Amino acid sequence: MENCEVSASLKRVILTIVILTALLGSRAECEWHEHHTIVYLSYVEGLDQQDVWLSLATDNVTAFNFEYMPDVSLVHEFETEMFVSGGDLELLWKGDKDKSRLLAGRTNADIIIVARHRRISGDKIASRFRVNYMPLDGTVRSAVFELRTDAESVTDFQKDVFSELVERLPLRLDANFWDGRELAADWHVFYLFGEGVSLLRNDRIEAGLNTLRSALHENAFRDLNYFLGKFFVTRQFNFQLATKYLTAIIKEHPDDPGARYQLGLAYRLMGEYDRAAEQLEKTVAIKPGFLEAYIYLGTIYTDLGDLDKVIHNYKAALEIAPFMPSVWYSLASVQALTGNAQDALFSLRRCLELDAETFYRLAGSDTDFASIRHTAEFNQLLSGYKP
Repeated sequence: MENCEVSASLKRVILTIVILTALLGSRAECEWHEHHTIVYLSYVEGLDQQDVWLSLATDNVTAFNFEYMPDVSLVHEFETEMFVSGGDLELLWKGDKDKSRLLAGRTNADIIIVARHRRISGDKIASRFRVNYMPLDGTVRSAVFELRTDAESVTDFQKDVFSELVERLPLRLDANFWDGRELAADWHVFYLFGEGVSLLRNDRIEAGLNTLRSALHENAFRDLNYFLGKFFVTRQFNFQLATKYLTAIIKEHPDDPGARYQLGLAYRLMGEYDRAAEQLEKTVAIKPGFLEAYIYLGTIYTDLGDLDKVIHNYKAALEIAPFMPSVWYSLASVQALTGNAQDALFSLRRCLELDAETFYRLAGSDTDFASIRHTAEFNQLLSGYKP
Protein backbone atom coordinates (compact mmCIF):
# COMPACT_ATOMS: atom_id res chain seq x y z
CA MET A 1 0.00 0.00 0.00
CA GLU A 2 2.99 2.36 0.47
CA ASN A 3 3.72 2.22 -3.27
CA CYS A 4 0.02 2.69 -3.90
CA GLU A 5 0.07 5.85 -1.80
CA VAL A 6 3.03 7.30 -3.74
CA SER A 7 1.46 6.89 -7.15
CA ALA A 8 -1.98 7.86 -5.89
CA SER A 9 -0.47 11.09 -4.61
CA LEU A 10 0.90 11.80 -8.08
CA LYS A 11 -2.52 11.27 -9.60
CA ARG A 12 -4.13 13.45 -6.94
CA VAL A 13 -1.74 16.26 -7.87
CA ILE A 14 -2.77 15.92 -11.51
CA LEU A 15 -6.47 15.80 -10.69
CA THR A 16 -6.32 18.62 -8.16
CA ILE A 17 -4.69 20.88 -10.75
CA VAL A 18 -7.38 19.89 -13.21
CA ILE A 19 -10.17 20.51 -10.73
CA LEU A 20 -8.95 23.70 -9.14
CA THR A 21 -8.36 25.25 -12.53
CA ALA A 22 -11.78 24.04 -13.66
CA LEU A 23 -10.40 22.20 -16.63
CA LEU A 24 -12.98 19.57 -16.10
CA GLY A 25 -15.43 19.45 -18.93
CA SER A 26 -15.60 17.20 -21.90
CA ARG A 27 -13.80 18.65 -24.93
CA ALA A 28 -16.47 17.24 -27.16
CA GLU A 29 -20.16 17.83 -27.42
CA CYS A 30 -21.68 14.36 -27.17
CA GLU A 31 -25.07 14.12 -28.73
CA TRP A 32 -26.12 11.46 -26.25
CA HIS A 33 -24.94 13.45 -23.21
CA GLU A 34 -25.22 17.02 -24.48
CA HIS A 35 -22.67 18.19 -21.96
CA HIS A 36 -20.98 21.53 -22.64
CA THR A 37 -17.99 23.22 -21.08
CA ILE A 38 -18.00 27.00 -21.25
CA VAL A 39 -15.19 29.52 -20.90
CA TYR A 40 -16.71 32.86 -19.94
CA LEU A 41 -14.61 36.05 -20.11
CA SER A 42 -15.16 39.77 -19.60
CA TYR A 43 -13.62 42.19 -22.10
CA VAL A 44 -13.70 45.69 -20.60
CA GLU A 45 -10.97 47.42 -22.61
CA GLY A 46 -12.06 50.94 -23.60
CA LEU A 47 -15.13 51.05 -21.34
CA ASP A 48 -15.61 53.90 -18.87
CA GLN A 49 -15.42 53.08 -15.18
CA GLN A 50 -19.17 52.72 -14.64
CA ASP A 51 -19.47 50.35 -17.58
CA VAL A 52 -16.49 48.32 -16.35
CA TRP A 53 -18.33 47.82 -13.06
CA LEU A 54 -21.55 47.02 -14.91
CA SER A 55 -19.76 44.47 -17.10
CA LEU A 56 -17.95 42.71 -14.26
CA ALA A 57 -21.07 42.42 -12.12
CA THR A 58 -23.18 41.22 -15.04
CA ASP A 59 -20.61 38.71 -16.21
CA ASN A 60 -20.09 37.20 -12.77
CA VAL A 61 -23.82 36.73 -12.30
CA THR A 62 -24.13 35.31 -15.82
CA ALA A 63 -21.25 32.91 -15.19
CA PHE A 64 -22.82 31.76 -11.92
CA ASN A 65 -26.11 31.18 -13.75
CA PHE A 66 -24.33 28.75 -16.06
CA GLU A 67 -23.18 26.82 -12.99
CA TYR A 68 -26.82 26.22 -12.06
CA MET A 69 -27.64 24.68 -15.43
CA PRO A 70 -27.66 20.89 -15.81
CA ASP A 71 -25.11 19.38 -18.20
CA VAL A 72 -22.93 22.51 -18.16
CA SER A 73 -19.45 22.97 -16.71
CA LEU A 74 -18.03 26.46 -16.33
CA VAL A 75 -14.41 27.54 -16.65
CA HIS A 76 -14.66 30.88 -14.92
CA GLU A 77 -12.38 33.84 -15.61
CA PHE A 78 -10.46 33.19 -12.39
CA GLU A 79 -9.35 29.83 -13.73
CA THR A 80 -8.32 31.03 -17.20
CA GLU A 81 -5.83 33.69 -16.09
CA MET A 82 -2.87 31.37 -16.62
CA PHE A 83 -3.87 30.90 -20.26
CA VAL A 84 -5.32 34.27 -21.36
CA SER A 85 -3.22 37.43 -21.47
CA GLY A 86 -4.60 40.86 -22.33
CA GLY A 87 -3.49 40.41 -25.94
CA ASP A 88 -5.08 36.97 -26.11
CA LEU A 89 -8.35 38.36 -24.78
CA GLU A 90 -8.41 41.04 -27.48
CA LEU A 91 -7.84 38.39 -30.15
CA LEU A 92 -10.61 36.21 -28.70
CA TRP A 93 -12.90 39.24 -28.73
CA LYS A 94 -12.08 39.71 -32.41
CA GLY A 95 -12.88 36.06 -33.13
CA ASP A 96 -9.38 34.70 -33.72
CA LYS A 97 -9.99 31.02 -34.46
CA ASP A 98 -6.45 29.83 -33.71
CA LYS A 99 -6.58 31.42 -30.25
CA SER A 100 -10.00 29.89 -29.71
CA ARG A 101 -8.77 26.41 -30.60
CA LEU A 102 -5.73 26.83 -28.34
CA LEU A 103 -7.82 27.95 -25.37
CA ALA A 104 -10.36 25.21 -26.00
CA GLY A 105 -7.59 22.62 -26.03
CA ARG A 106 -6.17 23.88 -22.76
CA THR A 107 -9.50 24.12 -20.96
CA ASN A 108 -11.45 21.29 -22.60
CA ALA A 109 -14.13 23.84 -23.52
CA ASP A 110 -16.42 23.68 -26.53
CA ILE A 111 -17.96 27.15 -26.03
CA ILE A 112 -15.98 30.35 -25.45
CA ILE A 113 -17.95 33.49 -24.62
CA VAL A 114 -16.43 36.98 -24.38
CA ALA A 115 -18.77 39.71 -23.17
CA ARG A 116 -19.03 43.42 -22.40
CA HIS A 117 -21.91 45.67 -21.36
CA ARG A 118 -22.54 49.38 -21.47
CA ARG A 119 -25.38 51.68 -20.59
CA ILE A 120 -26.43 53.48 -23.76
CA SER A 121 -29.17 55.59 -22.19
CA GLY A 122 -30.88 55.97 -18.87
CA ASP A 123 -33.12 52.97 -19.43
CA LYS A 124 -31.23 50.79 -21.95
CA ILE A 125 -28.16 48.58 -21.67
CA ALA A 126 -26.31 47.09 -24.64
CA SER A 127 -24.74 43.68 -24.03
CA ARG A 128 -22.37 42.49 -26.72
CA PHE A 129 -21.16 38.89 -26.97
CA ARG A 130 -18.58 37.07 -29.04
CA VAL A 131 -19.35 33.34 -29.02
CA ASN A 132 -16.97 30.75 -30.44
CA TYR A 133 -18.48 27.27 -30.60
CA MET A 134 -16.32 24.23 -31.36
CA PRO A 135 -18.28 21.05 -32.09
CA LEU A 136 -16.77 17.62 -32.69
CA ASP A 137 -15.96 18.26 -36.34
CA GLY A 138 -13.01 20.51 -35.41
CA THR A 139 -14.47 23.72 -36.84
CA VAL A 140 -14.82 27.03 -35.01
CA ARG A 141 -18.19 28.67 -35.46
CA SER A 142 -17.96 32.31 -34.45
CA ALA A 143 -20.76 34.81 -33.99
CA VAL A 144 -21.16 38.31 -32.57
CA PHE A 145 -24.48 39.66 -31.38
CA GLU A 146 -25.79 42.48 -29.25
CA LEU A 147 -28.73 42.42 -26.87
CA ARG A 148 -30.51 45.56 -25.75
CA THR A 149 -32.38 45.25 -22.48
CA ASP A 150 -34.34 47.54 -20.21
CA ALA A 151 -32.48 48.89 -17.21
CA GLU A 152 -35.46 49.83 -15.06
CA SER A 153 -35.15 46.73 -12.85
CA VAL A 154 -31.74 45.22 -12.10
CA THR A 155 -33.34 41.87 -11.31
CA ASP A 156 -35.15 41.75 -14.65
CA PHE A 157 -31.99 42.90 -16.41
CA GLN A 158 -29.99 39.94 -15.03
CA LYS A 159 -32.70 37.49 -16.06
CA ASP A 160 -33.23 38.99 -19.52
CA VAL A 161 -29.54 39.05 -20.44
CA PHE A 162 -28.98 35.44 -19.42
CA SER A 163 -32.20 34.11 -20.95
CA GLU A 164 -31.54 35.79 -24.28
CA LEU A 165 -27.91 34.65 -24.31
CA VAL A 166 -28.89 31.02 -23.69
CA GLU A 167 -31.33 31.20 -26.62
CA ARG A 168 -28.33 31.83 -28.92
CA LEU A 169 -26.39 28.81 -27.59
CA PRO A 170 -26.85 25.03 -27.99
CA LEU A 171 -28.46 25.02 -24.53
CA ARG A 172 -31.96 25.07 -23.11
CA LEU A 173 -33.19 26.95 -20.06
CA ASP A 174 -35.66 24.99 -17.94
CA ALA A 175 -39.01 26.64 -17.32
CA ASN A 176 -38.39 26.68 -13.57
CA PHE A 177 -34.76 27.84 -13.77
CA TRP A 178 -35.38 31.13 -11.97
CA ASP A 179 -37.32 29.58 -9.11
CA GLY A 180 -35.36 30.28 -5.96
CA ARG A 181 -32.58 32.20 -7.74
CA GLU A 182 -31.85 35.16 -5.52
CA LEU A 183 -30.47 38.00 -7.65
CA ALA A 184 -29.33 41.52 -6.84
CA ALA A 185 -32.36 43.74 -6.30
CA ASP A 186 -30.65 47.14 -6.17
CA TRP A 187 -28.65 48.88 -8.90
CA HIS A 188 -26.36 50.59 -6.39
CA VAL A 189 -25.40 47.26 -4.82
CA PHE A 190 -24.96 45.72 -8.28
CA TYR A 191 -22.46 48.43 -9.23
CA LEU A 192 -20.68 48.02 -5.88
CA PHE A 193 -20.33 44.33 -6.74
CA GLY A 194 -18.69 45.23 -10.04
CA GLU A 195 -16.46 47.85 -8.41
CA GLY A 196 -15.26 45.31 -5.85
CA VAL A 197 -14.46 42.76 -8.55
CA SER A 198 -12.60 45.45 -10.52
CA LEU A 199 -10.45 46.30 -7.51
CA LEU A 200 -9.62 42.63 -6.95
CA ARG A 201 -8.66 42.23 -10.61
CA ASN A 202 -6.21 45.11 -10.13
CA ASP A 203 -4.70 43.46 -7.04
CA ARG A 204 -6.24 45.96 -4.64
CA ILE A 205 -7.38 43.13 -2.44
CA GLU A 206 -8.23 44.97 0.77
CA ALA A 207 -10.12 47.74 -1.02
CA GLY A 208 -11.97 45.22 -3.16
CA LEU A 209 -13.03 43.07 -0.22
CA ASN A 210 -14.16 46.13 1.74
CA THR A 211 -16.28 47.24 -1.22
CA LEU A 212 -17.84 43.79 -1.55
CA ARG A 213 -18.58 43.68 2.17
CA SER A 214 -20.28 47.08 1.89
CA ALA A 215 -22.44 45.71 -0.91
CA LEU A 216 -23.20 42.63 1.18
CA HIS A 217 -24.25 44.79 4.11
CA GLU A 218 -26.78 46.60 1.89
CA ASN A 219 -28.14 43.56 0.02
CA ALA A 220 -26.83 40.12 0.93
CA PHE A 221 -27.89 38.46 -2.32
CA ARG A 222 -26.75 34.93 -3.00
CA ASP A 223 -24.29 35.56 -5.85
CA LEU A 224 -22.35 38.07 -3.75
CA ASN A 225 -21.94 35.54 -0.92
CA TYR A 226 -21.01 32.93 -3.50
CA PHE A 227 -18.40 35.16 -5.12
CA LEU A 228 -16.78 35.81 -1.75
CA GLY A 229 -16.89 32.16 -0.74
CA LYS A 230 -15.37 31.06 -4.03
CA PHE A 231 -12.76 33.82 -3.88
CA PHE A 232 -11.59 32.77 -0.42
CA VAL A 233 -11.44 29.09 -1.46
CA THR A 234 -9.66 29.44 -4.79
CA ARG A 235 -7.67 32.67 -4.46
CA GLN A 236 -7.01 33.46 -0.81
CA PHE A 237 -7.08 29.93 0.64
CA ASN A 238 -8.78 31.39 3.71
CA PHE A 239 -11.08 28.47 4.38
CA GLN A 240 -12.54 29.87 7.58
CA LEU A 241 -13.92 32.90 5.75
CA ALA A 242 -14.90 30.76 2.79
CA THR A 243 -17.03 28.49 4.95
CA LYS A 244 -18.63 31.53 6.57
CA TYR A 245 -19.97 32.85 3.27
CA LEU A 246 -20.85 29.46 1.81
CA THR A 247 -22.71 28.21 4.89
CA ALA A 248 -24.68 31.47 4.90
CA ILE A 249 -25.97 30.53 1.45
CA ILE A 250 -26.73 26.93 2.42
CA LYS A 251 -28.62 28.05 5.52
CA GLU A 252 -31.06 29.98 3.33
CA HIS A 253 -30.80 27.78 0.22
CA PRO A 254 -29.94 24.19 1.18
CA ASP A 255 -30.34 23.02 -2.42
CA ASP A 256 -27.63 25.30 -3.81
CA PRO A 257 -25.22 22.93 -5.63
CA GLY A 258 -22.51 25.52 -6.27
CA ALA A 259 -22.23 26.54 -2.62
CA ARG A 260 -22.10 22.91 -1.48
CA TYR A 261 -19.45 22.10 -4.10
CA GLN A 262 -17.23 25.01 -3.03
CA LEU A 263 -17.75 24.10 0.63
CA GLY A 264 -16.70 20.53 -0.13
CA LEU A 265 -13.61 21.89 -1.87
CA ALA A 266 -12.78 23.97 1.20
CA TYR A 267 -13.20 21.03 3.57
CA ARG A 268 -11.00 18.82 1.40
CA LEU A 269 -8.24 21.44 1.30
CA MET A 270 -8.54 21.69 5.10
CA GLY A 271 -8.00 17.93 5.32
CA GLU A 272 -11.57 17.25 6.51
CA TYR A 273 -12.26 14.50 3.97
CA ASP A 274 -15.44 13.08 5.52
CA ARG A 275 -17.09 16.51 5.63
CA ALA A 276 -15.91 17.19 2.09
CA ALA A 277 -17.43 13.93 0.84
CA GLU A 278 -20.70 14.71 2.63
CA GLN A 279 -21.03 18.09 0.89
CA LEU A 280 -20.15 16.71 -2.53
CA GLU A 281 -22.56 13.79 -2.19
CA LYS A 282 -25.27 16.37 -1.48
CA THR A 283 -24.06 18.35 -4.50
CA VAL A 284 -24.58 15.48 -6.95
CA ALA A 285 -27.91 14.59 -5.31
CA ILE A 286 -29.09 18.13 -6.07
CA LYS A 287 -27.46 18.37 -9.52
CA PRO A 288 -26.86 14.86 -10.93
CA GLY A 289 -24.97 16.27 -13.92
CA PHE A 290 -22.37 18.12 -11.81
CA LEU A 291 -19.31 16.70 -13.53
CA GLU A 292 -16.67 18.37 -11.35
CA ALA A 293 -18.27 17.07 -8.16
CA TYR A 294 -18.00 13.43 -9.31
CA ILE A 295 -14.34 13.89 -10.20
CA TYR A 296 -13.58 15.55 -6.90
CA LEU A 297 -15.45 12.79 -5.05
CA GLY A 298 -13.12 10.33 -6.75
CA THR A 299 -10.16 12.27 -5.39
CA ILE A 300 -11.61 12.46 -1.87
CA TYR A 301 -12.52 8.78 -1.70
CA THR A 302 -8.96 8.04 -2.82
CA ASP A 303 -7.84 10.01 0.23
CA LEU A 304 -10.24 7.97 2.37
CA GLY A 305 -9.16 4.66 0.82
CA ASP A 306 -12.65 3.70 -0.38
CA LEU A 307 -11.73 2.45 -3.85
CA ASP A 308 -15.20 1.11 -4.68
CA LYS A 309 -16.58 4.63 -4.32
CA VAL A 310 -13.66 6.01 -6.33
CA ILE A 311 -14.61 3.70 -9.21
CA HIS A 312 -18.30 4.57 -8.89
CA ASN A 313 -17.67 8.32 -9.10
CA TYR A 314 -15.17 8.17 -11.95
CA LYS A 315 -17.64 6.06 -13.93
CA ALA A 316 -20.39 8.57 -13.17
CA ALA A 317 -18.16 11.38 -14.48
CA LEU A 318 -17.41 9.44 -17.67
CA GLU A 319 -21.09 8.79 -18.29
CA ILE A 320 -21.51 12.56 -18.45
CA ALA A 321 -18.32 13.36 -20.38
CA PRO A 322 -16.62 10.28 -21.86
CA PHE A 323 -13.77 12.16 -23.57
CA MET A 324 -11.67 12.88 -20.48
CA PRO A 325 -8.36 10.99 -20.61
CA SER A 326 -7.30 11.94 -17.06
CA VAL A 327 -10.42 10.34 -15.60
CA TRP A 328 -10.06 7.21 -17.75
CA TYR A 329 -6.47 6.97 -16.51
CA SER A 330 -7.45 7.34 -12.85
CA LEU A 331 -10.23 4.79 -13.28
CA ALA A 332 -7.77 2.34 -14.89
CA SER A 333 -5.30 2.66 -12.04
CA VAL A 334 -7.93 2.05 -9.37
CA GLN A 335 -9.32 -0.91 -11.30
CA ALA A 336 -5.80 -2.36 -11.43
CA LEU A 337 -5.37 -1.86 -7.69
CA THR A 338 -8.64 -3.70 -7.00
CA GLY A 339 -7.72 -6.64 -9.22
CA ASN A 340 -10.01 -5.85 -12.16
CA ALA A 341 -7.36 -6.43 -14.82
CA GLN A 342 -9.58 -6.50 -17.91
CA ASP A 343 -11.49 -3.40 -16.82
CA ALA A 344 -8.19 -1.64 -16.14
CA LEU A 345 -6.86 -2.47 -19.60
CA PHE A 346 -10.07 -1.25 -21.24
CA SER A 347 -9.98 2.06 -19.33
CA LEU A 348 -6.29 2.57 -20.00
CA ARG A 349 -6.87 1.94 -23.71
CA ARG A 350 -9.58 4.63 -23.77
CA CYS A 351 -7.19 7.02 -22.03
CA LEU A 352 -4.39 6.40 -24.53
CA GLU A 353 -6.75 6.67 -27.48
CA LEU A 354 -7.58 10.17 -26.28
CA ASP A 355 -4.14 11.39 -25.14
CA ALA A 356 -1.21 9.01 -25.50
CA GLU A 357 1.30 11.85 -25.48
CA THR A 358 0.48 12.79 -21.88
CA PHE A 359 -0.25 9.40 -20.34
CA TYR A 360 2.01 6.89 -22.12
CA ARG A 361 5.09 7.50 -19.98
CA LEU A 362 3.08 7.89 -16.80
CA ALA A 363 1.41 4.53 -17.37
CA GLY A 364 4.75 2.87 -17.99
CA SER A 365 6.11 3.85 -14.57
CA ASP A 366 2.98 4.01 -12.38
CA THR A 367 3.15 1.44 -9.57
CA ASP A 368 -0.65 1.25 -9.51
CA PHE A 369 -0.35 -0.99 -12.59
CA ALA A 370 2.03 -3.42 -10.88
CA SER A 371 -0.55 -6.21 -10.97
CA ILE A 372 -0.77 -6.07 -14.78
CA ARG A 373 2.57 -4.53 -15.77
CA HIS A 374 4.19 -7.83 -16.79
CA THR A 375 1.24 -9.18 -18.72
CA ALA A 376 1.38 -9.45 -22.49
CA GLU A 377 -1.84 -7.45 -22.83
CA PHE A 378 -0.45 -4.48 -20.90
CA ASN A 379 2.80 -4.35 -22.85
CA GLN A 380 1.04 -4.76 -26.19
CA LEU A 381 -1.30 -1.93 -25.22
CA LEU A 382 1.53 0.44 -24.39
CA SER A 383 3.56 -0.44 -27.45
CA GLY A 384 0.55 0.26 -29.64
CA TYR A 385 0.28 3.84 -28.37
CA LYS A 386 3.93 4.83 -28.07
CA PRO A 387 4.11 8.50 -29.17
